[in-house]
Amino acid sequence: MNNEKNKQDRENLNRQDERKSSEIKSERKSGLDLIEVRKQLDRIESVANEKNENESEKLENLKNRIEELEKSEQDRNERTNILMKRLEASTSNFNNKLDVFEEKTKHARLNFETTAKHYIKRLDEDNLKLDFQQAIQDELSDTKDEIREVTKQAREETKEYKEILESKIKDHNKVVDKSNTALKVMTKGVTNIFFVLIIFVLVMLVTGPIVISLVLNIYIALLMVLLMTTKVHGDI
Repeated sequence: MNNEKNKQDRENLNRQDERKSSEIKSERKSGLDLIEVRKQLDRIESVANEKNENESEKLENLKNRIEELEKSEQDRNERTNILMKRLEASTSNFNNKLDVFEEKTKHARLNFETTAKHYIKRLDEDNLKLDFQQAIQDELSDTKDEIREVTKQAREETKEYKEILESKIKDHNKVVDKSNTALKVMTKGVTNIFFVLIIFVLVMLVTGPIVISLVLNIYIALLMVLLMTTKVHGDI
Protein backbone atom coordinates (compact mmCIF):
# COMPACT_ATOMS: atom_id res chain seq x y z
CA MET A 1 0.00 0.00 0.00
CA ASN A 2 2.84 2.37 0.76
CA ASN A 3 4.24 1.82 -2.71
CA GLU A 4 0.92 2.65 -4.30
CA LYS A 5 0.56 5.71 -2.12
CA ASN A 6 4.06 6.85 -3.03
CA LYS A 7 3.28 6.25 -6.67
CA GLN A 8 0.15 8.34 -6.42
CA ASP A 9 2.06 11.12 -4.68
CA ARG A 10 4.66 11.12 -7.42
CA GLU A 11 1.95 11.28 -10.08
CA ASN A 12 0.25 14.14 -8.25
CA LEU A 13 3.56 15.96 -7.99
CA ASN A 14 4.22 15.39 -11.69
CA ARG A 15 0.79 16.71 -12.60
CA GLN A 16 1.34 19.75 -10.37
CA ASP A 17 4.72 20.35 -11.99
CA GLU A 18 3.16 20.10 -15.43
CA ARG A 19 0.42 22.55 -14.48
CA LYS A 20 2.96 24.98 -13.04
CA SER A 21 5.13 24.64 -16.13
CA SER A 22 2.10 25.25 -18.35
CA GLU A 23 1.12 28.27 -16.28
CA ILE A 24 4.65 29.67 -16.46
CA LYS A 25 4.71 29.24 -20.26
CA SER A 26 1.30 30.87 -20.52
CA GLU A 27 2.42 33.79 -18.37
CA ARG A 28 5.58 34.19 -20.45
CA LYS A 29 3.55 34.16 -23.66
CA SER A 30 1.12 36.70 -22.22
CA GLY A 31 4.04 38.86 -21.15
CA LEU A 32 5.53 38.72 -24.64
CA ASP A 33 2.16 39.59 -26.15
CA LEU A 34 1.84 42.55 -23.79
CA ILE A 35 5.34 43.72 -24.71
CA GLU A 36 4.51 43.46 -28.41
CA VAL A 37 1.25 45.36 -27.91
CA ARG A 38 3.13 48.00 -25.95
CA LYS A 39 5.65 48.36 -28.77
CA GLN A 40 2.85 48.75 -31.30
CA LEU A 41 1.19 51.38 -29.13
CA ASP A 42 4.51 53.21 -28.83
CA ARG A 43 4.92 53.16 -32.61
CA ILE A 44 1.36 54.45 -33.07
CA GLU A 45 1.98 57.17 -30.51
CA SER A 46 5.21 58.16 -32.29
CA VAL A 47 3.43 58.34 -35.65
CA ALA A 48 0.63 60.38 -34.07
CA ASN A 49 3.11 62.83 -32.56
CA GLU A 50 4.88 63.20 -35.90
CA LYS A 51 1.58 63.77 -37.67
CA ASN A 52 0.60 66.37 -35.06
CA GLU A 53 3.86 68.24 -35.70
CA ASN A 54 3.20 68.16 -39.44
CA GLU A 55 -0.35 69.31 -38.82
CA SER A 56 0.86 72.27 -36.73
CA GLU A 57 3.29 73.22 -39.49
CA LYS A 58 0.56 73.07 -42.15
CA LEU A 59 -1.77 75.17 -39.99
CA GLU A 60 0.99 77.73 -39.51
CA ASN A 61 1.53 77.87 -43.28
CA LEU A 62 -2.21 78.33 -43.74
CA LYS A 63 -2.21 81.18 -41.21
CA ASN A 64 0.69 82.86 -43.01
CA ARG A 65 -1.14 82.51 -46.31
CA ILE A 66 -4.22 84.22 -44.85
CA GLU A 67 -2.04 87.06 -43.56
CA GLU A 68 -0.49 87.43 -47.03
CA LEU A 69 -3.95 87.66 -48.58
CA GLU A 70 -5.00 90.30 -46.05
CA LYS A 71 -1.86 92.32 -46.81
CA SER A 72 -2.54 91.96 -50.55
CA GLU A 73 -6.06 93.26 -50.00
CA GLN A 74 -4.69 96.24 -48.07
CA ASP A 75 -2.17 96.99 -50.84
CA ARG A 76 -4.95 96.78 -53.41
CA ASN A 77 -7.01 99.31 -51.46
CA GLU A 78 -4.02 101.64 -51.28
CA ARG A 79 -3.46 101.36 -55.03
CA THR A 80 -7.15 102.08 -55.58
CA ASN A 81 -6.91 105.23 -53.48
CA ILE A 82 -3.85 106.37 -55.43
CA LEU A 83 -5.71 105.73 -58.70
CA MET A 84 -8.69 107.77 -57.52
CA LYS A 85 -6.42 110.66 -56.56
CA ARG A 86 -4.77 110.56 -60.00
CA LEU A 87 -8.15 110.51 -61.69
CA GLU A 88 -9.24 113.50 -59.62
CA ALA A 89 -6.06 115.34 -60.63
CA SER A 90 -6.65 114.45 -64.31
CA THR A 91 -10.24 115.67 -64.09
CA SER A 92 -9.07 118.93 -62.54
CA ASN A 93 -6.51 119.37 -65.33
CA PHE A 94 -9.18 118.71 -67.94
CA ASN A 95 -11.44 121.31 -66.34
CA ASN A 96 -8.58 123.79 -66.49
CA LYS A 97 -8.21 123.08 -70.21
CA LEU A 98 -11.91 123.76 -70.67
CA ASP A 99 -11.54 127.05 -68.81
CA VAL A 100 -8.65 128.02 -71.10
CA PHE A 101 -10.73 127.09 -74.14
CA GLU A 102 -13.62 129.19 -72.89
CA GLU A 103 -11.30 132.12 -72.20
CA LYS A 104 -9.80 131.95 -75.71
CA THR A 105 -13.27 131.76 -77.25
CA LYS A 106 -14.31 134.81 -75.28
CA HIS A 107 -11.17 136.64 -76.40
CA ALA A 108 -11.84 135.77 -80.05
CA ARG A 109 -15.40 137.03 -79.77
CA LEU A 110 -14.19 140.33 -78.32
CA ASN A 111 -11.68 140.69 -81.16
CA PHE A 112 -14.42 140.06 -83.69
CA GLU A 113 -16.72 142.64 -82.11
CA THR A 114 -13.93 145.22 -81.95
CA THR A 115 -13.01 144.67 -85.60
CA ALA A 116 -16.64 144.87 -86.67
CA LYS A 117 -17.26 148.10 -84.80
CA HIS A 118 -14.09 149.60 -86.24
CA TYR A 119 -15.05 148.91 -89.85
CA ILE A 120 -18.73 149.72 -89.46
CA LYS A 121 -17.74 153.34 -88.98
CA ARG A 122 -16.09 153.32 -92.40
CA LEU A 123 -18.92 151.67 -94.38
CA ASP A 124 -19.96 155.03 -95.89
CA GLU A 125 -17.31 154.65 -98.57
CA ASP A 126 -17.83 151.83 -101.11
CA ASN A 127 -14.16 151.09 -101.49
CA LEU A 128 -13.94 150.25 -97.77
CA LYS A 129 -16.66 147.60 -97.90
CA LEU A 130 -14.28 145.14 -99.53
CA ASP A 131 -11.64 145.91 -96.91
CA PHE A 132 -14.22 145.26 -94.21
CA GLN A 133 -15.15 141.88 -95.68
CA GLN A 134 -11.50 140.88 -96.08
CA ALA A 135 -10.65 141.97 -92.55
CA ILE A 136 -13.59 140.05 -91.14
CA GLN A 137 -12.58 136.93 -93.07
CA ASP A 138 -8.96 137.22 -91.90
CA GLU A 139 -9.98 137.70 -88.29
CA LEU A 140 -12.48 134.87 -88.46
CA SER A 141 -9.90 132.63 -90.15
CA ASP A 142 -7.41 133.15 -87.31
CA THR A 143 -10.13 132.67 -84.74
CA LYS A 144 -11.37 129.48 -86.40
CA ASP A 145 -7.85 128.06 -86.54
CA GLU A 146 -7.31 128.85 -82.88
CA ILE A 147 -10.64 127.32 -81.90
CA ARG A 148 -9.94 124.20 -84.01
CA GLU A 149 -6.54 123.77 -82.35
CA VAL A 150 -7.94 124.12 -78.84
CA THR A 151 -10.85 121.80 -79.67
CA LYS A 152 -8.51 119.19 -81.16
CA GLN A 153 -6.24 119.34 -78.12
CA ALA A 154 -9.21 119.03 -75.77
CA ARG A 155 -10.54 116.01 -77.69
CA GLU A 156 -7.15 114.28 -77.64
CA GLU A 157 -6.75 114.85 -73.92
CA THR A 158 -10.32 113.69 -73.29
CA LYS A 159 -9.66 110.52 -75.29
CA GLU A 160 -6.41 109.92 -73.39
CA TYR A 161 -8.10 110.41 -70.02
CA LYS A 162 -10.90 108.07 -71.06
CA GLU A 163 -8.46 105.33 -72.12
CA ILE A 164 -6.47 105.68 -68.87
CA LEU A 165 -9.67 105.55 -66.82
CA GLU A 166 -11.00 102.46 -68.64
CA SER A 167 -7.64 100.68 -68.32
CA LYS A 168 -7.37 101.43 -64.60
CA ILE A 169 -10.97 100.34 -64.00
CA LYS A 170 -10.35 97.03 -65.82
CA ASP A 171 -7.18 96.39 -63.80
CA HIS A 172 -9.02 97.28 -60.61
CA ASN A 173 -11.88 94.89 -61.44
CA LYS A 174 -9.42 92.08 -62.21
CA VAL A 175 -7.66 92.57 -58.88
CA VAL A 176 -11.00 92.64 -57.04
CA ASP A 177 -12.16 89.43 -58.76
CA LYS A 178 -8.90 87.63 -57.95
CA SER A 179 -8.96 88.75 -54.32
CA ASN A 180 -12.60 87.74 -53.91
CA THR A 181 -11.93 84.32 -55.44
CA ALA A 182 -8.92 83.73 -53.16
CA LEU A 183 -10.85 84.84 -50.08
CA LYS A 184 -13.77 82.55 -50.96
CA VAL A 185 -11.41 79.59 -51.35
CA MET A 186 -9.68 80.41 -48.04
CA THR A 187 -13.01 80.78 -46.21
CA LYS A 188 -14.27 77.48 -47.58
CA GLY A 189 -10.96 75.77 -46.75
CA VAL A 190 -10.91 77.03 -43.16
CA THR A 191 -14.51 75.88 -42.68
CA ASN A 192 -13.62 72.43 -44.03
CA ILE A 193 -10.63 72.26 -41.67
CA PHE A 194 -12.84 72.89 -38.65
CA PHE A 195 -15.25 70.17 -39.78
CA VAL A 196 -12.34 67.77 -40.27
CA LEU A 197 -11.02 68.60 -36.79
CA ILE A 198 -14.43 67.84 -35.28
CA ILE A 199 -14.62 64.53 -37.14
CA PHE A 200 -11.06 63.74 -36.07
CA VAL A 201 -11.89 64.30 -32.39
CA LEU A 202 -15.06 62.19 -32.67
CA VAL A 203 -13.12 59.37 -34.30
CA MET A 204 -10.52 59.47 -31.53
CA LEU A 205 -13.22 59.33 -28.86
CA VAL A 206 -14.99 56.39 -30.51
CA THR A 207 -12.17 54.24 -31.87
CA GLY A 208 -9.16 55.16 -29.74
CA PRO A 209 -5.57 55.46 -30.99
CA ILE A 210 -5.79 52.50 -33.40
CA VAL A 211 -7.37 54.58 -36.21
CA ILE A 212 -5.37 57.77 -35.54
CA SER A 213 -2.82 57.11 -38.28
CA LEU A 214 -5.48 56.64 -40.99
CA VAL A 215 -7.45 59.74 -39.96
CA LEU A 216 -4.30 61.87 -39.78
CA ASN A 217 -3.28 60.81 -43.29
CA ILE A 218 -6.69 61.88 -44.61
CA TYR A 219 -6.50 65.17 -42.70
CA ILE A 220 -3.00 65.99 -43.97
CA ALA A 221 -4.11 65.20 -47.52
CA LEU A 222 -7.00 67.65 -47.17
CA LEU A 223 -4.62 70.31 -45.84
CA MET A 224 -2.27 69.81 -48.79
CA VAL A 225 -5.16 70.13 -51.28
CA LEU A 226 -6.33 73.32 -49.55
CA LEU A 227 -2.84 74.87 -49.53
CA MET A 228 -2.22 73.99 -53.19
CA THR A 229 -5.62 75.42 -54.20
CA THR A 230 -4.98 78.62 -52.25
CA LYS A 231 -1.50 78.97 -53.78
CA VAL A 232 -2.87 78.54 -57.31
CA HIS A 233 -5.56 81.20 -56.80
CA GLY A 234 -3.08 83.55 -55.15
CA ASP A 235 -0.60 83.24 -58.05
CA ILE A 236 -3.28 83.89 -60.63
